[in-house]
Amino acid sequence: MSKTTIYVCNGKNCKEDDSKKTRNAFRNLVEEQGLDNKILVDSCNCMGKCGKGPVVRVEPVGLRAKYIAPKKCSAFLESLLAGTLEKEFDAKKKKD
Repeated sequence: MSKTTIYVCNGKNCKEDDSKKTRNAFRNLVEEQGLDNKILVDSCNCMGKCGKGPVVRVEPVGLRAKYIAPKKCSAFLESLLAGTLEKEFDAKKKKD
């Protein structure tokens, strides 16, 4: 079984929205939960959702998410592991 990869946009607008902090938050959660053998966290180029960042893509499931600030990473990862995320996840519509 291949690893799930969480890609965090590294485009200009997402960088301005602290995508590096989001990527680091995901990496810390994956490490803390011992999921290194199942989940890889990486950066990627712009995904065309500028102004809605940080934007995240999860492969191989093909899920996209927007507005994933570091404080949203834990709930996002929990939902991902439970298989309850929508294909177009919008963190602005979710309560903290």
